[in-house]
Amino acid sequence: MFDPSSEELPPPEKYQDFVQDVELRNARLVHCNVESLAPLGQDAQVSYKIETENEFVQHDEGFEALQQCSLSFFVEEGSEDTAVGHIDVTYGFAYACTFEDDAYPIDAYLRVFEQVSLPINAWPFIRQFVHDTTQRMSWPALMLPLLKSDAEEPSGADESDS
Repeated sequence: MFDPSSEELPPPEKYQDFVQDVELRNARLVHCNVESLAPLGQDAQVSYKIETENEFVQHDEGFEALQQCSLSFFVEEGSEDTAVGHIDVTYGFAYACTFEDDAYPIDAYLRVFEQVSLPINAWPFIRQFVHDTTQRMSWPALMLPLLKSDAEEPSGADESDS
């Protein structure tokens, strides 16, 4: 099991060697839950709050990374934001990896992978799911922004595309 408390991280050149050995084998939808509390017009200005949580499961051939994403949606009514729905989605990504390093445990590499590589792999799946699902909710289709090179989660500050 992944131990996120590993303190010492591998240097960038060692991480590059690790990433060169990692191959994405499968991406799967693990769980989803959608709730639309109110119908919205196509001109509604929807804002959202997003939270992600990751879990790693190691196995002989590599590891699986599970990324859970929870989005809460709001519209402004007067001077207050009113909750109008949420989407919870979890994707699993199976990776083949045989990399070994005597200097750093695999958990140290997975800590970096969680911050750098996993968001780049997972985000397109989450963006597409949110876009398709908001359309099916009869809401304006919400296109989440692209991740930037620093791999930070988007803020969700009043973003809405029709």
